[in-house]
Amino acid sequence: WMDCKEAGRLSVEAVRNNELKIKPENHVATWEYWLTNVQDWCISRQLWWGHRIPAYKVIEPVIPAEKCNMSGEAWVAARSEEEAKEVACKMFQLNDKNKVKLQQDEDVLDTWFSSGLFPFSVFGWPEETEEFKAYFPTTLLETGHDILFFWVARMVMLSLLLTNKLPFNTVFLHPMIRDSQGQKMSKSKGNVIDPLEVINGISLEGLIAKLHAGNLQPKEIKRSETVLKKEFKDGIPACGCDALRLGLIAYMRQGRNINLDLNRVIGYRQFANKIWNCTKFALDKWALDIDGKNTPFIPKGIQIIAAANEQNLLSNEAHNPSQRPVDFTELKWEDQWILHRLSVACERANSSFEGFEFGDVANAIYNFWLYELCDVYLEAIKPRVQPFSSSSSCEKAGDTAAAAAAAAERVRDARCAQEVLYTCIDRGLRLLHPLCPFITEELYQRLPTSKFKSESICISDYPQPVLAWTNPTLDTSMQQQQQIVTHFRSLLAALEIPPKVKPKGFVLLREEAQQQIEFLMSVAPTMAILAKLKEIVIITSCPPSGSVSDVVSSQITIYLQIGEGVNIAQTLEKLRKKQANLVSKLEGYNKKINEPNFDKAPEAVRVGALEKKSEIEKELQQLETAIADIAALL
Repeated sequence: WMDCKEAGRLSVEAVRNNELKIKPENHVATWEYWLTNVQDWCISRQLWWGHRIPAYKVIEPVIPAEKCNMSGEAWVAARSEEEAKEVACKMFQLNDKNKVKLQQDEDVLDTWFSSGLFPFSVFGWPEETEEFKAYFPTTLLETGHDILFFWVARMVMLSLLLTNKLPFNTVFLHPMIRDSQGQKMSKSKGNVIDPLEVINGISLEGLIAKLHAGNLQPKEIKRSETVLKKEFKDGIPACGCDALRLGLIAYMRQGRNINLDLNRVIGYRQFANKIWNCTKFALDKWALDIDGKNTPFIPKGIQIIAAANEQNLLSNEAHNPSQRPVDFTELKWEDQWILHRLSVACERANSSFEGFEFGDVANAIYNFWLYELCDVYLEAIKPRVQPFSSSSSCEKAGDTAAAAAAAAERVRDARCAQEVLYTCIDRGLRLLHPLCPFITEELYQRLPTSKFKSESICISDYPQPVLAWTNPTLDTSMQQQQQIVTHFRSLLAALEIPPKVKPKGFVLLREEAQQQIEFLMSVAPTMAILAKLKEIVIITSCPPSGSVSDVVSSQITIYLQIGEGVNIAQTLEKLRKKQANLVSKLEGYNKKINEPNFDKAPEAVRVGALEKKSEIEKELQQLETAIADIAALL
C-alpha cells in the first residue's frame, strides 16, 4: 500500500498555485475532489502481466522475530535478487550473502503505478543522466479526461514525491468519442466505428458482415443492423485522413463528450474538395496570359509601399511595377476586405491554439475558406482575372492612347487580384496544415515558386495576423452588401428565374441609408456578380415599374425588374403550385408538433421540426409577396 495523503496535498497545491494548469478548467473541480479526499493506494495486483514487485522475502537464514514485520516475515526491496541479498545482509546483520535464500513477491505492480513513473523513468531515473537533466520535466501532457485520476494524478504525485518536481506544467484533457446517440462505443454493442473504414470507405454489406463476424448476441446483431441501415444506408464513403481529423477536431467544441455523427465528417470531406477546387481555380488563373505577353505570374507580396523603408523606395524593385510588391492602398474594396478577413482568421487561429481551443481553430479556418474566400471573393474576382483581349472599345474608336491606358489598368487590376488570391491560398493552406496535413502539403507544392515559399509546408512559418490589413469597419460594410445580395438571390430562387436569365436589380435607399450611396455605387458591380444579376442600380426615389420588391431593412428595399426572358404567367403558375406544396408541408409539421407525445420525442427531432416549420413560414411569407407583385404585372 502507498500513503497518498502528502502527495495528494502537494498535487492540489500545485494547481491552486497555478504551477500546474489543467485545460479545460472545468476539470479542476474533479482534481480537487479526488486529491483532497485521496485514500491509501493498493499498488499490488494478482495478475499474469505487469512489472513484478521488487520485494524479496528472506527464506534462509531464519530472521529473529524482533527484526521481522507484524506478520513475522522479513522483507527487503531491491532492483535485483543480487542487490536484495546485499540489502538483507546489511539490514539483518548477516555475514555471508551466498547463504541467503530469497523469494520474490509474485504480485505485480498496479499498471497505473508503473505508468505513473513514466515521465522520469524513461530518462534513466534514479540516475542523474544527461537525458534526465535535459528533458525532465516536460511541458504538456495531452490525454483523455477519463483517466485524470488514474494516470495524470498518479504521475504528478509520484513525480513530486520522488523528484520534488512536477512532471509537466500543463495538462490538456480531450473529450471522449461516443456514437451519434451518445452511447459509449463498445464491441459488445456493435457500435464501434473503425477509423480505417471512415478513411477508406466501406459498403453497408461490409459493415453488416463485420457484425456477424464478431461475438455479438443475435439480439444485439439485429439491433445494430437496424442502426447501420438507418445511419449508413449507402455505407460510409471514403473520407480520407484529413476529413476525419478535421471533423474530430471541430467536434472538440462540444466539451466532455463527442457524439460522433459521420455525416459531419462527410461534410468535411466535401470541404476538402472545395479547397482542392479553389486552388485548382487559382492555378488556372495564375497561368493565364493576363497581359498578352505571356508574362508568368510570380508572387511579389503585398505591403503598404508608402511605409517601406528608404532603401526599398530608392531601389529599382520599388519603382518598377512589374517587380515591386502590390501596394495595399491601391487594392480594390473586395481585396482589402478578404485580406482583413484573412488577418482575423490568423488572429483567431493563433489565439485559439494558445488557449487549447482546437474546435475554435477549425471553425475559424473553415469559415474563412468556405464562406469568405470561396463563396464571396472568388466569385467577385472572376471577371477581373480573364485573359488579355486587345479588342477594347477605345481601340475600335481609334483612341490608341486611351486603349493602352485601359489595358494597362486592366492588367494592373488583374495582377492585384492574382496577388491577393495567392496570399489567401498560401496563408490559408498554412493555417489549415496542422489540422489537414496531407491535402495542404499536396496543394502547397503546386503553388507558384516565390521567394516566400518554403521547401515544404511543414517547415514554413505559421501565419500571423497583419495589423495593417485589419479594418473592422469593412465587416459592417460587407454585412450590408451580403444582406442585399442574399435578398436578391432569395428573390430569384422564389421566382424560379432560370440561371441564364439575368434581370436588372435596383436598390432603393431611404434617408439614413443615403449617406452610403457613394460606397454602394462603387461596389454595385461586385454585388451584381455575387447576386448573378445583369447589373445593380442604386436609387433614392422612383421605384422602377414592372418589378418585384423585397424589404432588406427599414432603410433599404430591393427591386427585381422582370419581363424580358421571363414568362410572367408561367412563373405565376409555378409559384402558386409551390405555395400549395409549402402549405401542405406546413400543415404536416403543425400536425406533428401538436401531437400529445411530441414533447417526449428526442431533442434533435423536436428542434428539427420547429426549425423546419419556421423556415417554411418565412418562405411562404416571401412567396406570397412575390405572387402579389407578379400578379399585378399581368
